[in-house]
Amino acid sequence: MVLIIKKKRANLYFQRNYQLNTKMFYTYTLMISDIVIKLFETQLYVFELKYRVLENLSLALGEKDTYRDGILHKESGKYSV
Repeated sequence: MVLIIKKKRANLYFQRNYQLNTKMFYTYTLMISDIVIKLFETQLYVFELKYRVLENLSLALGEKDTYRDGILHKESGKYSV
């Protein structure tokens, strides 16, 4: 699905997976996120719906760091989340 956000093209993915051989973004371990919005071809916004309850807050924070530090842009090697 393609979204338009502030006149820029964005892609919306459901249960998108990333691994070492993924085209534009890669990670050294398999990561499957619930919802991903790809914006500007270099930025990802990852949403994990299973952590929306307060009891799982500590798990959610750890998972956030895992995605933030784990998914890299293939060309630049920089963090993308």
